[in-house]
Amino acid sequence: MCGRITYIVDLEKMTCSCRLWDLSGIPCVHTVCAIYNKEEDPEKYLAKCYSKEIYMRTYKYALQPINGLDLW
Repeated sequence: MCGRITYIVDLEKMTCSCRLWDLSGIPCVHTVCAIYNKEEDPEKYLAKCYSKEIYMRTYKYALQPINGLDLW
């Protein structure tokens, strides 16, 4: 409950009635409270697109190193 408004969090479906988690893939404050209440890790509930593995695969070929500051 946030003030007078109650939000419904479903950790299994990864949704919150405020819709922030649904839209961004990042747990909202209501969700994080529910996750901490269950004594779990909030990172477990992040969308896979935010993982280091996916980031590294995405930019594997796009970011090539450049020799020297003068080439920046």
